[in-house]
Amino acid sequence: MKRIAALLLVLLLLQFRPEAQEMQLTTITNHADENFYFYYHDSVAMGRPVVLHKGQTRLALTSPVLLLHANQDQIPYYVYPGEKLYVEKDKENRAVFSVKDDPVRSNELLLFKDMVAQTGKIYDGGRPEFYQKKVRTADSVQLFIQTIKRKEKSRLDFIESFRMQHSISQSFYKIAIQVVQCTAVKDLLLLYRNNIELLKRDKLFESYVNECIASLEKIGYAPNIFYLHAAMQSLSIHFDQVVPLDITDTNDFARKYAFAQTRFSGTMRDFLLATCLFRVLSPKFNNVQKSVADFNQHVKDNGYRNIIRDKAVSILKPVRPAGTGEMAITNGSSTTLSAFFEANKGKLILLDFWASWCAPCRSEMPASKKIQAQFSNKQIVFAYISIDQNKKDWLRAAAEEELHSYPASFLLENADTNSFVKANKITTIPRYILIGKDGKIIAGDAPRPSEPDLVTLIKKHL
Repeated sequence: MKRIAALLLVLLLLQFRPEAQEMQLTTITNHADENFYFYYHDSVAMGRPVVLHKGQTRLALTSPVLLLHANQDQIPYYVYPGEKLYVEKDKENRAVFSVKDDPVRSNELLLFKDMVAQTGKIYDGGRPEFYQKKVRTADSVQLFIQTIKRKEKSRLDFIESFRMQHSISQSFYKIAIQVVQCTAVKDLLLLYRNNIELLKRDKLFESYVNECIASLEKIGYAPNIFYLHAAMQSLSIHFDQVVPLDITDTNDFARKYAFAQTRFSGTMRDFLLATCLFRVLSPKFNNVQKSVADFNQHVKDNGYRNIIRDKAVSILKPVRPAGTGEMAITNGSSTTLSAFFEANKGKLILLDFWASWCAPCRSEMPASKKIQAQFSNKQIVFAYISIDQNKKDWLRAAAEEELHSYPASFLLENADTNSFVKANKITTIPRYILIGKDGKIIAGDAPRPSEPDLVTLIKKHL
């Protein structure tokens, strides 16, 4: 009966599926002599790596994102779906983005870079600055509050000054203001978190945190990581957590979910409820149906309803027996590992196990494609096998890496229970396996494509 109920819920979720936002490819041409490493966050604040290879990289987006440079400065760049960007590096090795024949967009892509150079980092990933650390008295906390507010003012003044000297759109101006305001709230919450015992002792904690929540409500929901992290911290701080919205178990989930339901409102509440549920939903979670039904009853935002629906569908779909090796193909059909091996008997097969979230995997893609071109007329097949749990993540990343044009681009379903994965102890990625023409494994942990030894190995066995 439970299996039938799960199937019915899957069908119900699919039946009322609203149209998804259209995915568009943003093209970024890297003119620098090295790769750039970035990341951005999705609607439930999950990080996604982006490697900008020398030459051209494609980024599949459904909405604008703040692309954060993965270095000590953490400079954000506001990027729209479908636009064509160019990037190079300045004398300080900072990324400089531009849009050809669009000075307004080029100015917008410079604003945060120049702001960080003048006023310091605006995103620090949770590492405290001097004005956020633990102190001994409430008066010291108050001094640091004023420091944070002065920094906020200096950044707002910078935006006004920049706007006077450079043309930027009204919509981007509002986004820049929101980022600075949300950064101040986030900074305050980290200060309060590090002094939680002191503030509770002096009965200041609740009023201080409530002021932060009121500030976020006044700013209004903004789908960028600065707002989302501030919102998560405003919930997590009530549970004395360092990591924003870290869900430790189902009981922890229930407490935070119930608190978010009663303490927050509007789209901020929808986001927090979706983020809590998204982090706990898994095949091991016993209350999928009840939790999704409760979520849909209380959440109005269709975007977050869709995210949870898709996650629930992926969990509740019938699980195939372990070891069948069922694989989805980018063209929409399916096959199995055994069928793929059978179809390519007499050829070398290089298996590339990767995932959308694996930056080292994706940084190897250009080298892999060069090797594939080098052996294009030889008896060897290159197979890209993703272990992503979410099919949309795989399709997005495959589009960005232009794997749709390759005949052997797969999503390995139930990768955690697959017999081939278990037998070959594929516990970390990237992982490369070279299979001989006789179907036997030549190298269970082959060199990476960027290593010359891989070409030597292939030549030896062709």
